[in-house]
Amino acid sequence: MKRFVFQCNANKTTGLGHLSRCLSIALALKNRQKCQLIFFGHYHDFATKLLIDNDVVIANKTTFKLQRSDLLILDDYQVNQADIDQLRKQVDTFIKIDDFHQHDLSKLDLIINFRLNAEKDAYSSNYHAKNTCLGLAYFPFSQQLLKIRTKNNSTEINQGKNLFIFIGGNDESDAGIKLLQMIDKLVTEKNLYLISKETPNLPINSATNLNQWHYLPLSTQMSDYYQQADIFISGGGLSKYEAAFCLIANASISQNEGQALDTQVLSKANLTFDLGLTEDLVLQPQKTVQCLTEFLTKHCQEKLINNAKIKFHSNSTQAVASAIEEL
Repeated sequence: MKRFVFQCNANKTTGLGHLSRCLSIALALKNRQKCQLIFFGHYHDFATKLLIDNDVVIANKTTFKLQRSDLLILDDYQVNQADIDQLRKQVDTFIKIDDFHQHDLSKLDLIINFRLNAEKDAYSSNYHAKNTCLGLAYFPFSQQLLKIRTKNNSTEINQGKNLFIFIGGNDESDAGIKLLQMIDKLVTEKNLYLISKETPNLPINSATNLNQWHYLPLSTQMSDYYQQADIFISGGGLSKYEAAFCLIANASISQNEGQALDTQVLSKANLTFDLGLTEDLVLQPQKTVQCLTEFLTKHCQEKLINNAKIKFHSNSTQAVASAIEEL
């Protein structure tokens, strides 16, 4: 039986994005053929539960060894060029999910870079690998999201009542609660939901009494939250892609410069609304308020949703799985 080995991390440092996109590809492969899925990396408790819930083998960090016949899918930015070169020697088929083209990947069998316009960008498209999957046509999404996209595509665009905030697997700067407090002063009669792995440091109480505040735990079934959301604000990682794919008006407040650069690209294409960096919540709070005010208009949200209808593809996960199978 063919073994697909995914090397990625999901911990306090990396967040959940790498694991989420690997898992989407893994489950698509499993649905298409008989195979064994193995995940190797450093995972916090929530990530471990997510993998167990999906019947995935988690490799033992100390005893696991790659086999020559394994198909290795690497999605790890903590590796260096020497690590990549060494892994290349261990397997016949080596695939990398990549965003920034920081290493020489020319000897790999397939590069997957689903960032917007990756196929057009002179730098990111020039991998010189044997095969490439570049651009949103290869965005790996969970299949549960397709039902949400289909439903929203046939629903009239409106501002709705349910606004969700999800900064990511970790929110050490309390950006979520700060955004909640800002938005509470800008809207009325909304359900404001904060998704957080940890219990927020501040009490969940509306200051204006004009909106309902709700705390939601981080779930292994994030699609349940996308299903309810009319508006979604994320921390600048994979969630902005997922929300846009689901045709949900979304904004991003990035937690680091890498996320900020990616958010700027999506923002120029009107697929997300750029709220800046989380540090701006303290350094430039009025700027964030101005951005939120614009984002929360019906005109802005209609523009985001209509562009997402055009730019994303409903078969992109299957396109990635097909490219891997053809190797």
